[in-house]
Amino acid sequence: MVPFRGDINALNLTSTRRNHSGDLMNGASSSLRTAFSYCVQQVRNYDYHHYLCLLELPPNIRKAAFALRAFNVETARAMDVASDPRIGLMRLLWWQEAIDKIYANKVIEHPAAQALSSVISENRISKGWLKRPVEARINDARREVTDIPETIEELEKYAEDTVSTLLYMTLQAGGIRSTAADHAASHAGKASGLLLLLRSLPYHASRNRHFCYIPTEVAAKHGLLVKEGGRFEIRLDLRESLCNAVFDMASVANVHLQKARSLAGTVPTEARSVLLPAVPAQVFLDTLSRVHFDVFDPSLARGVLDCNVLIAFNYISGGPCFLNEINWDQALLRRMLWLVNNSPMETHKAYFLSAILVLAMLSFLHAQSVQAARLNPVEPRILMPTGKDEPELDDGGEEIGSRWAVLVAGSSGYGNYRHQADVCHAYQLLRKGGIKEENMVVFMYDDIAMHVLNPRPGVIINHPQGDDVYAGVPKDYTGEQVNTENLYAVLLGNKSAVKGGSGKVVDSKPNDRIFLYYSDHGGPGVLGLIRKECITGPYHVNTGMPNMPFLYAMDFIEVLKKKHASGSYKEMIMYIEACESGSIFQGIMPKDLNIYVTTASNAEESSWGTYCPGMDPSPPSEYVTCLGDLYSVAWMEDSETHNLKRETIKQQYHSVKERTSNYNTFTSGSHVMQYGNESLKGEKLFLYQGFDPASVNFPPNNGHIGARMDVVNQRDAELVFLWQMYKRAEGGSEKKTQIFNQIKETIKHRTHLDSSMELIGTLLFGPKKGSAILKSVREPGSPLVDDWRCLKSMVRLFETHCGSLTQYGMKHMRAFANICNGGVSLASMEEACVAACSGHDAGELHPSNQGYSA
Repeated sequence: MVPFRGDINALNLTSTRRNHSGDLMNGASSSLRTAFSYCVQQVRNYDYHHYLCLLELPPNIRKAAFALRAFNVETARAMDVASDPRIGLMRLLWWQEAIDKIYANKVIEHPAAQALSSVISENRISKGWLKRPVEARINDARREVTDIPETIEELEKYAEDTVSTLLYMTLQAGGIRSTAADHAASHAGKASGLLLLLRSLPYHASRNRHFCYIPTEVAAKHGLLVKEGGRFEIRLDLRESLCNAVFDMASVANVHLQKARSLAGTVPTEARSVLLPAVPAQVFLDTLSRVHFDVFDPSLARGVLDCNVLIAFNYISGGPCFLNEINWDQALLRRMLWLVNNSPMETHKAYFLSAILVLAMLSFLHAQSVQAARLNPVEPRILMPTGKDEPELDDGGEEIGSRWAVLVAGSSGYGNYRHQADVCHAYQLLRKGGIKEENMVVFMYDDIAMHVLNPRPGVIINHPQGDDVYAGVPKDYTGEQVNTENLYAVLLGNKSAVKGGSGKVVDSKPNDRIFLYYSDHGGPGVLGLIRKECITGPYHVNTGMPNMPFLYAMDFIEVLKKKHASGSYKEMIMYIEACESGSIFQGIMPKDLNIYVTTASNAEESSWGTYCPGMDPSPPSEYVTCLGDLYSVAWMEDSETHNLKRETIKQQYHSVKERTSNYNTFTSGSHVMQYGNESLKGEKLFLYQGFDPASVNFPPNNGHIGARMDVVNQRDAELVFLWQMYKRAEGGSEKKTQIFNQIKETIKHRTHLDSSMELIGTLLFGPKKGSAILKSVREPGSPLVDDWRCLKSMVRLFETHCGSLTQYGMKHMRAFANICNGGVSLASMEEACVAACSGHDAGELHPSNQGYSA
């Protein structure tokens, strides 16, 4: 993404001295008054034309608007005022973290942050929107300084993320909910952003950064693009060519202004003052036209408003029709004259100019065909607050609805670090693709980022050299809120059924698409969904949804059927990471639900953890747990290295399938499977995962990372973690003894489960056939069990007498299914369980403590 740094720095105009914070702060503490005074001063000093616009906002919006604009000043100037770019980036990262702390009700010692915190506590301002401009500027700061944007669309996207987003938040602070206002704000913001970029070109040229703000497609068209020393540069000495390039970019800005004007009739009255920034944009555009698009013309350096008051009057005096259509212009003119006659001399300028701005805005909103010279409007593009084009079309020419995502990490405990790391990584990938935060629902226990064993507190990584993927991830459902009931309610869009958490659900519409990603333990016919099972000890591992019961395949399929019957989505894609995950869909997944599924494994094999200690590739030496899962890192690293507007679901399926098989070495890999409506495979991935503009030059699919990866069976990753802890503990220490005892208890528990099931098989089917019957696999395409209620009943009987299954015991779900398929009665099963587990003390693993798995 290529932005325009220093957009505010280029508008450092001389201001008046009147303090306008007083009327905003009745009853506020002295510290808060000081904070807002600071905000007003910052906006007045560095964003003067918007300062004048804010003066005309209603009191219920004005305070929030000044805090938001001051926040914008702070982040926009971060790179320009820093002596070193790295310091500027650190400042932006500080603001990103500060937003998280503000929403967590933590005190930040910065006046703009204090004002922002006050505003957020009083207004429903979206955290996602507040973070968007900071993230855009962070991405800008991190790119190579020699990067040149390819297209104007990249600059439009940056303008949308920074300038338009401020207008969205101001509308939100005023409680204004209007699609028309959103549309107008989008276009006005993009126009303002592009024109600020053009006006700042001389400033950036003085710092040799002008090439960052003229796209290569425009520069090449007008002969400005040259190759020097092996890299492309943009010439500024060809003045006529430069003016033509500026004209092309200004034309795009004009299109947005024309579209904003065309929406005037549908914009609510209360929203019009929020859209006042469109006026200085139009004034600058007209002035630029009059100097033949020469951005180096000295007249432009005198300031947008100071040299263009007459232009604003020209809008007003353009014809009686303008004034006749404005039903309160006389009152406003009287107010202006009164202010001029009755205010101290030092305030005349501010009030006079702000009144002119209002009149100009009214004329701007009602004018139908005022165009800047040489500007030839093209078909306008409506941009919504998502930053995406509307309408966005798929390959078939049909309009794309909203994208939704449900991300589920179904385990807990530091030994299961990889599952939450997978989901956090997926969230970051989808956010980069433009999926709105409000359209993503995240389930994660959230117990590893700040875990005592995490060597980087507050940081989660999903790759040995990976960046933090935890920052910014919403905590929609955490801890005991991560359970099957909440997951089903979220998928069905049933807000009244969710318990705890953010209350966010998939409120999808008939034309929307849904992406579901699940990472957890599993077993034949079930997915774990965190359970608080543990062998007691200081280094225990909570493994497999701490909140009973398991997710059972048939229940899940019934939820999917209900979702389809509601007509509330167009298509759905699901990626499932778990052992035996193919058994969730095999034989029971209908093909007519418009759902396509891929799973990490087939119905009878494990999935695999990777990036584990002592393996290749290995995590940083301080880590004692696996960072990711083979199937999960395969699809995410594939998405991150390809152009998702060109790569199809089918192409990703085949790439992930080969990598997850560990390049056909299935003894340390698994069979990726597919179920449901396979006709969806031909669609492009961006329809579900979004599109990151940074990937525009990536190939649609260039194969995969060709190296084999060391892996570990999902069920044994717990032992890898404990063994690493044991090896690193000091010899003879109490800690080393405790961990060794933990390992012994874990193996003892596993042995109990295995031997109990073996004995039950013998008691039910005889010593010769018992083991074979319990392990038998049905014909391909057949469901795991014919009677799912019987399966649940058998599990409850076993757990009553033998203790909870735990994530390791999930492997025995096929045995319970075969007991049902063999026609065994509940009475016979109970008798066998009593005999097999007589005298066994389940302790904390008894279902009275853990809850039943069924």
